[in-house]
Amino acid sequence: MSFNKRIVYMNKYNQRVMVRSVGIGDEHVEITETTNSALAKYFTNKNHALRMCGLIDITLGVNSRLEDRKQVYIITKVKRDCDEYLQAIVKGAGELPTPIWTKVINNALEFDNFDSMTMMCNFIDSLRENDCQAKCGHQMFYK
Repeated sequence: MSFNKRIVYMNKYNQRVMVRSVGIGDEHVEITETTNSALAKYFTNKNHALRMCGLIDITLGVNSRLEDRKQVYIITKVKRDCDEYLQAIVKGAGELPTPIWTKVINNALEFDNFDSMTMMCNFIDSLRENDCQAKCGHQMFYK
Protein backbone atom coordinates (compact mmCIF):
# COMPACT_ATOMS: atom_id res chain seq x y z
CA MET A 1 0.00 0.00 0.00
CA SER A 2 1.50 3.29 -1.04
CA PHE A 3 1.65 6.40 1.09
CA ASN A 4 0.33 9.42 -0.84
CA LYS A 5 -0.81 12.28 1.38
CA ARG A 6 -0.82 16.07 1.45
CA ILE A 7 -0.49 18.46 4.40
CA VAL A 8 -3.55 20.58 5.20
CA TYR A 9 -4.08 23.33 7.80
CA MET A 10 -6.14 26.46 8.49
CA ASN A 11 -4.19 29.64 7.69
CA LYS A 12 -4.39 32.98 9.53
CA TYR A 13 -7.42 33.98 7.40
CA ASN A 14 -9.26 30.87 8.64
CA GLN A 15 -8.99 29.36 5.17
CA ARG A 16 -8.30 25.65 4.58
CA VAL A 17 -5.05 25.44 2.61
CA MET A 18 -2.62 22.79 1.42
CA VAL A 19 1.15 22.92 1.33
CA ARG A 20 2.52 23.57 -2.15
CA SER A 21 6.19 23.65 -1.22
CA VAL A 22 8.52 23.87 1.78
CA GLY A 23 11.83 25.66 1.42
CA ILE A 24 14.37 25.23 4.21
CA GLY A 25 17.27 27.68 4.37
CA ASP A 26 20.06 28.33 6.88
CA GLU A 27 18.02 30.65 9.08
CA HIS A 28 14.47 30.49 7.76
CA VAL A 29 11.68 28.22 6.50
CA GLU A 30 9.50 29.27 3.57
CA ILE A 31 6.13 27.55 3.21
CA THR A 32 4.03 28.15 0.10
CA GLU A 33 0.34 27.33 0.42
CA THR A 34 -2.40 26.71 -2.14
CA THR A 35 -6.14 26.09 -2.22
CA ASN A 36 -5.83 24.17 -5.50
CA SER A 37 -5.43 20.46 -4.77
CA ALA A 38 -3.80 19.89 -8.16
CA LEU A 39 -0.89 22.12 -7.07
CA ALA A 40 -0.48 20.62 -3.60
CA LYS A 41 2.70 18.76 -2.60
CA TYR A 42 2.06 15.04 -2.12
CA PHE A 43 4.34 13.09 0.19
CA THR A 44 5.16 9.46 -0.53
CA ASN A 45 7.31 8.91 2.58
CA LYS A 46 5.39 8.81 5.86
CA ASN A 47 8.32 9.81 8.12
CA HIS A 48 9.22 12.77 5.91
CA ALA A 49 5.58 13.91 5.82
CA LEU A 50 5.30 13.73 9.61
CA ARG A 51 8.54 15.73 10.03
CA MET A 52 7.21 18.40 7.65
CA CYS A 53 3.93 18.53 9.61
CA GLY A 54 5.88 19.16 12.81
CA LEU A 55 8.02 21.82 11.14
CA ILE A 56 4.92 23.61 9.78
CA ASP A 57 3.19 23.43 13.17
CA ILE A 58 6.17 25.07 14.90
CA THR A 59 6.91 27.61 12.15
CA LEU A 60 3.36 28.84 11.56
CA GLY A 61 1.76 28.01 14.90
CA VAL A 62 -0.99 25.94 13.26
CA ASN A 63 -2.31 22.41 13.64
CA SER A 64 -1.48 20.69 10.36
CA ARG A 65 -2.68 17.23 9.44
CA LEU A 66 -2.14 14.68 6.71
CA GLU A 67 -4.96 14.15 4.24
CA ASP A 68 -5.53 11.47 1.61
CA ARG A 69 -5.67 12.29 -2.05
CA LYS A 70 -9.22 11.86 -3.34
CA GLN A 71 -9.73 10.38 -6.80
CA VAL A 72 -12.79 11.70 -8.68
CA TYR A 73 -14.29 11.29 -12.14
CA ILE A 74 -16.03 13.90 -14.27
CA ILE A 75 -18.11 13.14 -17.36
CA THR A 76 -17.19 15.04 -20.52
CA LYS A 77 -19.45 15.75 -23.49
CA VAL A 78 -17.19 13.88 -25.93
CA LYS A 79 -14.29 11.48 -25.48
CA ARG A 80 -11.33 13.59 -26.68
CA ASP A 81 -10.21 17.20 -26.28
CA CYS A 82 -13.37 18.30 -24.54
CA ASP A 83 -13.87 21.26 -22.26
CA GLU A 84 -17.57 20.69 -21.56
CA TYR A 85 -18.46 18.80 -18.39
CA LEU A 86 -21.73 17.34 -17.08
CA GLN A 87 -23.28 19.74 -14.57
CA ALA A 88 -26.77 18.25 -14.13
CA ILE A 89 -29.56 16.28 -15.73
CA VAL A 90 -32.91 18.07 -15.80
CA LYS A 91 -36.38 17.45 -17.22
CA GLY A 92 -36.50 18.63 -20.78
CA ALA A 93 -39.30 18.90 -23.31
CA GLY A 94 -41.87 16.15 -22.90
CA GLU A 95 -40.46 15.10 -19.52
CA LEU A 96 -37.35 13.63 -21.19
CA PRO A 97 -34.11 13.88 -19.20
CA THR A 98 -31.70 16.43 -20.68
CA PRO A 99 -28.01 16.77 -19.74
CA ILE A 100 -26.77 20.27 -18.89
CA TRP A 101 -23.11 20.94 -19.79
CA THR A 102 -20.73 23.52 -18.33
CA LYS A 103 -17.29 24.79 -19.34
CA VAL A 104 -16.37 25.45 -15.69
CA ILE A 105 -14.84 22.27 -14.28
CA ASN A 106 -15.56 23.33 -10.68
CA ASN A 107 -19.31 23.26 -11.47
CA ALA A 108 -19.20 19.71 -12.86
CA LEU A 109 -20.75 16.68 -11.17
CA GLU A 110 -18.07 14.58 -9.49
CA PHE A 111 -18.24 10.82 -9.15
CA ASP A 112 -16.02 9.05 -6.65
CA ASN A 113 -17.10 5.61 -7.87
CA PHE A 114 -16.04 4.46 -11.33
CA ASP A 115 -19.01 2.11 -11.75
CA SER A 116 -21.62 4.79 -11.01
CA MET A 117 -19.84 7.18 -13.41
CA THR A 118 -19.87 4.49 -16.13
CA MET A 119 -23.59 3.88 -15.63
CA MET A 120 -24.25 7.62 -15.96
CA CYS A 121 -22.13 7.76 -19.15
CA ASN A 122 -24.19 4.91 -20.63
CA PHE A 123 -27.41 6.67 -19.63
CA ILE A 124 -26.31 9.95 -21.25
CA ASP A 125 -25.23 8.09 -24.39
CA SER A 126 -28.70 6.52 -24.59
CA LEU A 127 -30.17 10.05 -24.85
CA ARG A 128 -28.34 10.77 -28.14
CA GLU A 129 -30.65 11.61 -31.02
CA ASN A 130 -28.75 9.44 -33.51
CA ASP A 131 -25.78 7.08 -33.63
CA CYS A 132 -23.62 9.62 -35.48
CA GLN A 133 -23.34 11.84 -32.40
CA ALA A 134 -20.16 11.46 -30.38
CA LYS A 135 -20.34 9.46 -27.16
CA CYS A 136 -19.49 11.10 -23.86
CA GLY A 137 -16.18 10.43 -22.13
CA HIS A 138 -14.67 11.01 -18.71
CA GLN A 139 -11.64 12.47 -17.00
CA MET A 140 -10.08 11.23 -13.79
CA PHE A 141 -8.16 13.53 -11.49
CA TYR A 142 -7.13 13.89 -7.88
CA LYS A 143 -8.71 16.38 -5.60
